[in-house]
Amino acid sequence: MAGAILSTERRGREIEHKQDRAASSRVVPRCRSRCTKGTPIPARLSTTSRGSIGTNTRKREIEVPDPHCDKENSCCNVAGANNGPAASASNDRSANAGRPPKLQRRLTSNASALHGAPTTHASHDRKGDDSGGDSGAPRLHRELKGLIHAMPLKSRRVSAYFPDWNLEQKLDYLLKMGVVATTKVNESEEVHTLSICSQFAEENHLAMLQDSDRVSHYRKAMHWVGDPSSGGKKLVEGRRVLEIGTGPICLLSINAVNAGAKHVVALEASRPSHWRAKKFVEAIGMSHKIDIVHGYSKRIPVELFKKPEVVIHEIIGDFASQEGVADALLDVQERTGSIPLSIPFGAETLICPASLPEPEHFLYPAHSYEGRSILSPRRILLQSVRLNTSHLLLSEEFQAFETLKFQSPMKNQMEQKKTLKFVISKPGSMAGLLTVIKIEIYPGTFFGTFRNGETDSWYTSLVLLPEEVKVEPGDVVSVESCSDMRNYCKVSSPKSPLKAGSKTDMGSVLVSKPTYSFTVSIYRPSFSFRRAYRSFPPIVVPFEEQAPVLCGATRKYADKR
Repeated sequence: MAGAILSTERRGREIEHKQDRAASSRVVPRCRSRCTKGTPIPARLSTTSRGSIGTNTRKREIEVPDPHCDKENSCCNVAGANNGPAASASNDRSANAGRPPKLQRRLTSNASALHGAPTTHASHDRKGDDSGGDSGAPRLHRELKGLIHAMPLKSRRVSAYFPDWNLEQKLDYLLKMGVVATTKVNESEEVHTLSICSQFAEENHLAMLQDSDRVSHYRKAMHWVGDPSSGGKKLVEGRRVLEIGTGPICLLSINAVNAGAKHVVALEASRPSHWRAKKFVEAIGMSHKIDIVHGYSKRIPVELFKKPEVVIHEIIGDFASQEGVADALLDVQERTGSIPLSIPFGAETLICPASLPEPEHFLYPAHSYEGRSILSPRRILLQSVRLNTSHLLLSEEFQAFETLKFQSPMKNQMEQKKTLKFVISKPGSMAGLLTVIKIEIYPGTFFGTFRNGETDSWYTSLVLLPEEVKVEPGDVVSVESCSDMRNYCKVSSPKSPLKAGSKTDMGSVLVSKPTYSFTVSIYRPSFSFRRAYRSFPPIVVPFEEQAPVLCGATRKYADKR
């Protein structure tokens, strides 16, 4: 009996001794500055949790207190005490969900390696710190060590270009990835204008017909009744109409007849398009209302115009004057002695400092859409259809460097020089001048590439600088521009309209091929307002750069003159 009593007392003393050792070796989480003495502390910790805490304590760095982070930690502690390991796992998953996939996988693997078994309140708090969650001071220390980014990863865009690449290397990358296509100078006289909407090839005319924005705006202009001289009638109703560049379908002329036009004379310089348009008009029974005439407007006798009261045209290029619209209307005004109404009413070419587009900004990359994204032969123009420009602009507004008013005398608009100043609104690398067009189809109504992704009929162009320049908010970009529409070139053309059974009498005609130039200077307030921080020699955009052909593409055009 005595041995049993001694054995029982010995076991009791051993149990008490073990409990005392466990209590003395237990690591209690350090109290925060706002912790009170009455804050309850868990009485028991599992062996796994105790080992984890001991290991983390030896590795623990100096913590910097943060009041905002204390609130977050207290919330996490309450959740851990109430819900246990399940709540810890869900909190980790929710904290990890907003991070990029690569970082999620990396942090998940680290967390699983460090915490193989479920833990209680104390180990849950340490697990949140290791997983990169927003747990306060440990996160701040990890930021200082460079283990995680100080800014939220959601707000950062990862560039496809390396930071040390220059502009030429970035362009090479776009070409290598097939985002844009290389081009060469067009040395043939068969095609005089090679913009996206007027290559005198059938597929380009069909592409224009499929541009619902463009067609609908022209139709609305024909039905517009706001002209004071119309007496409440539609713009073309009861009037003689001249269309310059009708195309193979003669779509705008047909719409003019449907809107009440008295008679339409439609001009077409391409022989195949002229022949198709004539056959199409005969097939639909409108040949008595529409006359299809072949030739350049400047070579057609003025008697055939029949004193037009309204001129409809769509000879507007990626730069508003690129396709010779100013020269064509000047010829009509001078030879008829009048200024007819015009559809569209006017057009502008706008520019704005911009950075180089990323591959993701090209809606129609060259590897999937032929000819929709191109680089000019001498790398002066980077052009793409429906280019996403929302993240490229470095200034808050576009400004016009050429303005064409088609219902005003064109003689005084053939050469335009301007000095424009842009204030940089956000930091970035300026790669050039983003160029868009703004068409006033009738007074007060506009469309064109100035609205991001509005139309498929024109390129959005970037006039490239020789090299990129870092700009900061407050910098001033000064641009001296010149739009010269008097740059003429002789082109072969029939002297009179072709008739059935008649011979072609060829001659030459002067065709306007405008040239544009830009002199860019950058002024920085911290440097000097009198002397430019950075300046470039004039950037000249000749017609050969505006109207190239695709390299390696042996396209066969039908209009053999």
